Amino acid sequence: MAFFYTHLRTPAGVEPALAALDFADMEAAYLDACASLPELAAELLRRRIDPMLCALVICDADDRPLLEVRCGEALHRTSAATPAYSDLFAQINATADRVVSARTALAAELATSRDMLADARRLLSTINALSR
Repeated sequence: MAFFYTHLRTPAGVEPALAALDFADMEAAYLDACASLPELAAELLRRRIDPMLCALVICDADDRPLLEVRCGEALHRTSAATPAYSDLFAQINATADRVVSARTALAAELATSRDMLADARRLLSTINALSR
């Protein structure tokens, strides 16, 4: 399970999500966003905002944008078109997994580099002390 924010982008700006929601993956967050569109469109129309000019921006737990669902496009899609996105979501999830793995490896490499730098500084300090 992962946390996702879904912000609303309107012509006036971005209306941030009040809380992160927990979903199995990004596809589940996307499907939830799509399911909310008819009700959201009605609310936007009540507020005199054209839903065709708005989008839902799905962000990760660190509030980094991952996907934008344009309300106008999604409202015109049929539910039969949704499965076509499964491959895309599988690729996105695989890429996200590779990013996490690379980030973990980079953090480990950075820690090793810091240790090596500290050792080098101690050795240099010892050499300087002996040469005096």
